[in-house]
Amino acid sequence: MIGQGIKKTSAGTRPGHNRESHNRTQVLMREPFVRVARGHPTTGLPSKDLRVAYFVGCFADRCNPQLAQTLVKILEQNGIEVIVPEQKCCGLPQLAYGRTQDFHQNARFNLKVLSQAVREGYHVVTACTSCALVLKKEYPHFLQTEEAKLVAQRSFEICEYLLMLRDEEKLVLDLKEVPLRVAYKAPCHAIAQGTQQVGLRLVDLVPGLTRVEIQDNCCGIGGTFGFKHESFDISMKIGERLFREIEKAKVDRVITTCPTCKLQIEQGTGIQTIHPLELLSMAYSMK
Repeated sequence: MIGQGIKKTSAGTRPGHNRESHNRTQVLMREPFVRVARGHPTTGLPSKDLRVAYFVGCFADRCNPQLAQTLVKILEQNGIEVIVPEQKCCGLPQLAYGRTQDFHQNARFNLKVLSQAVREGYHVVTACTSCALVLKKEYPHFLQTEEAKLVAQRSFEICEYLLMLRDEEKLVLDLKEVPLRVAYKAPCHAIAQGTQQVGLRLVDLVPGLTRVEIQDNCCGIGGTFGFKHESFDISMKIGERLFREIEKAKVDRVITTCPTCKLQIEQGTGIQTIHPLELLSMAYSMK
């Protein structure tokens, strides 16, 4: 099975707000998801003539292959052919640290592969809000090529894509109740794209939930900023208001589309934080 063999750290039982408890470690899988998936092609059911090229992103590829598997299963359950093309890091971390040459190198590689997929009739999807930002906004801004524009026009964060299917009456909505009390955190990179509500709208398709409104704030992690020893305290302080809001809500799960928001919220609250896809998979009764 794709992704078998990884051990992933679970949500902490106690929040850690100081350097001594600073532990965001995610055990890397022995083989990245992309490499394994390309060796085991998915078996889509293209009855709806829908095809997707999955841009996995570094976190799902290296640390959370279960999320990557869930995305593939949900798309296949909806009769969609899924391919996992060869790909590199989207380049956002390099761009953030001024390594523009490395960013452009990764961008050119990804755009060559993804633009070919788009020309063959595929949409590009990702479950990472930051990767979606890069595909849709940063590549066309910095590269200004026809390939970048083409890929941007056909790229979607997975929640956007599933809601588009719902609007076209192509999404399977045979969903069972999921009796959980949840809160939704909109990532900053979703706000930058104007897509902060799409994850929430997908969550609201799941019956049986009790969704608690919270005062949303930045979690403070800022990509790799919150991973660094010298900026950990600042990062946690920025997230403090959000952590308190979540703790007051007394929820079973926090929902977010950003993998680093997930780590920061679990670090700051000890509450398990999941992607909307994982909630949807519960409603689909997937194993």
